[in-house]
Amino acid sequence: MTLSTKRLSLLKELLPQLRRVAMLWNKGDRGMSLRYDASAVAARELGIIIQPLGVSEPDDFIKAFDTMNRERPDAILMVSDSLTLRNRRRVFEYAAERRLPAIYETDSLTRECGLMSYGPDRREIFERSAALVDRIFKGTKPPTCRSSSRRASCSRSIGKPQRRWGSTYRTHCSHLPMRWSNKGTCPT
Repeated sequence: MTLSTKRLSLLKELLPQLRRVAMLWNKGDRGMSLRYDASAVAARELGIIIQPLGVSEPDDFIKAFDTMNRERPDAILMVSDSLTLRNRRRVFEYAAERRLPAIYETDSLTRECGLMSYGPDRREIFERSAALVDRIFKGTKPPTCRSSSRRASCSRSIGKPQRRWGSTYRTHCSHLPMRWSNKGTCPT
């Protein structure tokens, strides 16, 4: 199962009636466009329609939000890169104001107001990296390896954006296989 498939599957568990997911990504970045393509394929397999909302500058988020206002999605999936991360607060606030669940790629965004995330376990990656660097410094050729651990997280913060979700959000999220973050820094 790909990361894209898993993220969309988690949204589908949260919202069994999920039909349309708005996807925000930096369309000017080839790597992000490839991740969009992978998510579109995964969505088709799950019977989900992707609402493509590629952005290439901060002003494009206004257009993306206007499109979502006209054609309301059931959820949002945001691909992380420097442009989308710089504008994450806008996405958090938009999603919360409209009670749209959103999934992100890293757990750091759930600690910062995002609803949920699924992605590589960065702690494991950093620990493995340190061990590999140690081996290199000792003159040993490190093995080629990939991180196999994935981490799902969901925010427990009841800052301003999550407060709009209220108990409905907690009830729907509580059965998911998540690590829960109590370190929200949402504005109150």
